[in-house]
Amino acid sequence: MRFGGHETFPVREGWLSRGLRLLMESPEAYEAKYPEDELGVGRNMYKSIRHWLVATELAEGNALRKGASRAMEPTELGRLIYSKDPFFLEEGTWWLLHVNLVNNPNRAMTWTWFFNHWTVPRFERGACVHALERYVQSQSTRVPRLKTMDRDLGCLLASYTRKPSHDREDPEDTSESPFQELGLLAYPRSTGSYEYRRGVKRLPPAVFGYAAARSALQDPSLADEHRGVDRSLPDWERFPGGPGRCFQMDSEALFEAVHEFEQFGSDHGIRIQGLAGERRVQVEGKSLLDWAGQTYEEMTMVGNVCA
Repeated sequence: MRFGGHETFPVREGWLSRGLRLLMESPEAYEAKYPEDELGVGRNMYKSIRHWLVATELAEGNALRKGASRAMEPTELGRLIYSKDPFFLEEGTWWLLHVNLVNNPNRAMTWTWFFNHWTVPRFERGACVHALERYVQSQSTRVPRLKTMDRDLGCLLASYTRKPSHDREDPEDTSESPFQELGLLAYPRSTGSYEYRRGVKRLPPAVFGYAAARSALQDPSLADEHRGVDRSLPDWERFPGGPGRCFQMDSEALFEAVHEFEQFGSDHGIRIQGLAGERRVQVEGKSLLDWAGQTYEEMTMVGNVCA
C-alpha cells in the first residue's frame, strides 16, 4: 500500500489533459532532466501530475525512479480517453478515473479505504484519519506516520469538497478539482463537518458496468473481466470497489439508477432480474476498455447525462 506521491496537490483543472497529451505526443519529455518545463509547472506540481497519471491508470511506469524498469507510457485507457475526450470535459471521464482510484490500493490506498471501509455519514477529519491509522495497523506491519496519512486524507477531502475560503490552509489556493463535480462529498459551513452525499447518481450505464467489472477483478472466482457478474442489490451495495461503494448508493438508489438505464434501450448490458422475491442486477461480461468505450458512445447518443 502506498501513501502520498501527489505532493499534497489534488488533481487540478487541465493537469491530466496536459500531462496525457505530452505523454502521447512527446513521451521522451518525461525522461528529460526538466520535464516540468514542458508542462509549464513547478517541480512539485510535475511530480503530482505524474503521480495522478499513474494512480488513475492513464499511464504506467515511473520516469523519475532510478533504475525504473520502463519509462512512462500511456495505458490503453489513456489512449482511449485521449481519442474520445482529450480535454477531459466529460464527467464520464472523471467517473472512470474515480473508479480506478477506489480500486487502486497500490497507488491510492487512502482512496480505497475511504470509499470502501469508512462508512460514517458525517465526520470530522481527525476521527477519520485515526480510523485510517487503525485500519492500516490491522493490515500491515509497516505503518507510515500519522502525519503522512493525515496529509493523504487531506488531499482526498480537498479533491471532492469545496471548503469556505476562510477554512483553506492556503488562502491563495482557489483551484478546484474536477472530482468535486461528481457530488460525492460535501462540507456544509453550517455543520463544519464532512458529509457523504449518498443517493442516486446520474450515470451512463457503462460507468456502472465499468465499476462492476473493475471490482470483480478483486474476486478470485471472478478474475476474468470478460465474465459477467450477477449479484443481489445488497451485495452490489457492499462489494468493495463496486458501484455501491464507488458512487455512494444504497440498494434502493442502485435499483433506481439501473431502472433509469432503460432509457438507453436494452443493449447496454445491465439489467434487473427478480428471483423468488430477490432483486438482482446482472452485468454482462465485457472488458474494462469495452465498458470505457461504451461510456463515450452513450454520452454521444444522449448528451452528457451525468449530473
